[in-house]
Amino acid sequence: MEIEGLTQITRGSLTFKADRIVLSLPTAKVSPPVAEPLTEPALSPIADERFSRDFVRAGIEEIATMREWANTLAYAIQNGYPISEHWTANSREEAAHDLRLAAAAVSNEADRNALQLLTNEFEAVREWSNKLAHERKSMDTAKYAVSANALRDDPASQRIITCGHFLATMLGSGSFKDDSSCTRVQTAMPNRH
Repeated sequence: MEIEGLTQITRGSLTFKADRIVLSLPTAKVSPPVAEPLTEPALSPIADERFSRDFVRAGIEEIATMREWANTLAYAIQNGYPISEHWTANSREEAAHDLRLAAAAVSNEADRNALQLLTNEFEAVREWSNKLAHERKSMDTAKYAVSANALRDDPASQRIITCGHFLATMLGSGSFKDDSSCTRVQTAMPNRH
């Protein structure tokens, strides 16, 4: 019987009454907290290394919105569906809105560092979206329909996917880490001499 197992685990006791079963749990003995020995600063976690709960929620929402934006765009390109500026602008604005919510939830250094990575991912998806929309207008997207993996094998696409997976894992872990896939790649500006 499962209730008997619960009784044993909790070291409680069972009482059977006419119309019910009562599980009594032992009261916890409370003793004053014991001071923990001091450790080296490098070994003890710093409170700012952990994400705030509100930031994690907002960050996960932003990742989901960016993933939906990128996946829907990729599906449309691979299957030859038209892409309207209105649609891409709506997707971009939804992701920008969620990024602003994540920024508003920042409350410590770990949140600030992770926000920078989320911002980098947003910019990467925005640039990739703009590139694909431009290629679609110039009828240069047939190369993506030829192979099922052509779009996924695109270096920008791979970087976005890798960074998105990293961000989700990092937020799930609760503490900040860095990864080169989420580093902002600056495009060189032409010389104007």
